[in-house]
Amino acid sequence: MKLPVNLSLKSRIRLINILLSIVVWVAALNLLVFLRFTGNPTSVNPVNTAVPIDISALYLNVTRGGIILGIVLGLLELIFERRMFKIMSYGRIILVKSVFYIFIFVLTAFLTNFISFTIYHGSIDFDQWTKNSALVSWQVPLVYISLVCILINSFKEINLKFGPGNLFKLLLGRFHKPKRDRRIFMFLDLRSSTSIAEKLGHIKISRLLQDCFTDLSVVRNYKAEIYQYVGDEVILSWSISHGLENLNCIKAYFNFQNLLESRSDFYKKKYGLVPFFKAGLNVGDVTIAEVGQIKREIAFHGDTLNTASRIEGMCNEYEKGLLLSQTLKKLIEERTELKFHMVGEVLLRGKSKPLKIYSIDEIDLNV
Repeated sequence: MKLPVNLSLKSRIRLINILLSIVVWVAALNLLVFLRFTGNPTSVNPVNTAVPIDISALYLNVTRGGIILGIVLGLLELIFERRMFKIMSYGRIILVKSVFYIFIFVLTAFLTNFISFTIYHGSIDFDQWTKNSALVSWQVPLVYISLVCILINSFKEINLKFGPGNLFKLLLGRFHKPKRDRRIFMFLDLRSSTSIAEKLGHIKISRLLQDCFTDLSVVRNYKAEIYQYVGDEVILSWSISHGLENLNCIKAYFNFQNLLESRSDFYKKKYGLVPFFKAGLNVGDVTIAEVGQIKREIAFHGDTLNTASRIEGMCNEYEKGLLLSQTLKKLIEERTELKFHMVGEVLLRGKSKPLKIYSIDEIDLNV
């Protein structure tokens, strides 16, 4: 299914999530009907107790309910994107969301059942519908839906833990054997982190980083993948196509920094400062492999990451917020007339020629 091209990436992600929610709940409710009613002629017909249950009509009914439930719960997820839910513990998020899901399911079930009853009888008879509903056993569906809600929300939180899409890759063993890929990497680091830590103390700077990394979720709008958090540093990654598309790998940095500045009142009031992050960008070949036995994760290996880290380390020396390698600069130049400024060269270990480093001072985020 093709999504409208004029939708923003954020809107597309939300629309895809709602569509996935519909598919999951339609499948879950149809599975419930299959397990509970197929081959069971003694089941009570919730619409008309005088006639045997019509399985095909029931499938249609729960499909209708699954679509409604999927849309409502998909929209409900937008509420859980808010900051107050992002900083809650995994267990509390799963519990709160599951309770909401079950509540919405009960409302949707009664609404769908009432609509079907009204369609079947051709008129609204609330008293008769109430009597018929009392004959239906809701215990099994509630237990089933409760388990489904907990599983869905647990899966979502685990997926976030590994990064969107990576859980499926681990389950499929896609990187069990090392593979080669070409990617863009950004090393993002809090400027003056040592002095900030001395000023705020260990606990408060950790809270500062929590707030900053929560704001960092804005990079998802630029198709960035968060590879690792290392202390006060974050490593972002893009495929070549996603990183160069609409200058995502550049705009992600400036949009994140603009968001921090727009929340300057919050940061000044809470920490007495406005955080600033410096970044180094590079592109090149890496090896991707699943590593670890006790704790597994997808890891990237190669000089490309070391070079990106070295470039980020030069930001203080040249007093720049964003620096990138000559290799990446050439790829970007093929797609845009963005202006670069050469700031210096770095001789990498094991290399015979120095690598030119460029800066970008500003960019129009609306282009």
